[in-house]
Amino acid sequence: VQGAAGMVMHPHGYATRTATAARQVGAKVMADEVLTGFGRTGPALASHAENIVPDVLALAKGLTGGYLPLAATLTTEEIFTSFSGDLTRTFFHGHSYTANPLGCAAASASIELLESPIEVQKHTHLIQNLTSHASTFWSHPHVGDVRQEGTILAIELVADRTTRTPFPSEKRVGATICQRAREFGLLTRPIGDVLVLMPPYCTTADEVEKMVQALHQAIHQELGS
Repeated sequence: VQGAAGMVMHPHGYATRTATAARQVGAKVMADEVLTGFGRTGPALASHAENIVPDVLALAKGLTGGYLPLAATLTTEEIFTSFSGDLTRTFFHGHSYTANPLGCAAASASIELLESPIEVQKHTHLIQNLTSHASTFWSHPHVGDVRQEGTILAIELVADRTTRTPFPSEKRVGATICQRAREFGLLTRPIGDVLVLMPPYCTTADEVEKMVQALHQAIHQELGS
């Protein structure tokens, strides 16, 4: 998933082919799972769905469930040891909050919770609930695409569905609709004219329905039927 690009979701198998092509020419594979990690796209890591073992893995956000800022960079033993031994090769990098004990405690608790059987079941149900409501948005003629990966649901708005012509950027259609959705009790933000629902994992089925209804109402009020 390319988040800042508008929640662009690549077809399954794309990442596998890309990683294979990279390794065929001797390149290292880096996976940025800051957005996608810890179940956001379904599995624990998006890499798992593509059977990829990256050489470098970036994690954050979901690491603590969003309660405290914490990030981690994981590497293979080959890369790690290349910086050890000779002082001229040491990776002298750090910052004041490295291994912050509160952040690490929050991460440990969050991971333990995510791995519990009841939370795994809730997570599966959340994905299913989003899927069951996703088609609702196709009823509006200015919805050009509805795409979902795990607990990420993206609704792309266009001026013309047939040609996929976008709205003029100065109209800020996505931002206007998200502002309207607040009147119905929903806080979310757009990426351009792509509306995004990324509910926390504790979201109930009733809450998912209310979120979808709020966004649906906002679209109809701003763009008509």
